[in-house]
Amino acid sequence: MRPTLEDALAQVGVERPFGRDADLIPAADGTAPLPWALPLSRPQAVALVGIVRTAAIITAAAISGMRASELMELRIGCRRPPEESVLGLARYRIASKIVKGQPLGGTHDEWVVIEPVHCAIGLLEQLHDGREGRTFPNDRLLVIEQADVAPSTGKACPC
Repeated sequence: MRPTLEDALAQVGVERPFGRDADLIPAADGTAPLPWALPLSRPQAVALVGIVRTAAIITAAAISGMRASELMELRIGCRRPPEESVLGLARYRIASKIVKGQPLGGTHDEWVVIEPVHCAIGLLEQLHDGREGRTFPNDRLLVIEQADVAPSTGKACPC
């Protein structure tokens, strides 16, 4: 039985599943090429997605000037196509809702943002988890799940 298992391992391998076939890039010191990323296990890949998602949210929040309530209203497809203007300059727009001081439900509006915000929102759209079976499956980009809320306080868990 051992030879059969060794043959299977030789064909399939035991390396972590995500990123095991990463492209090779030149090493900083000019020696042999190295993989651009080390292989990741499933929990590591999920954690990495969470880190990238957090970075995209921070980028959008810090640079756009949008309030938290306006960021929470971002939906999939909120990025408007870039508008080419004079001299090849592009204008990037994000659609959301103004909530503060508005009637119930908010008012639709658009924000002019710079390209890094537009890209960060696009990354959030790509990372959006549209799984069925969620408490409230929807197209919002920023959602606090009930599991993320501490039962005793009703506030978001710091984890």
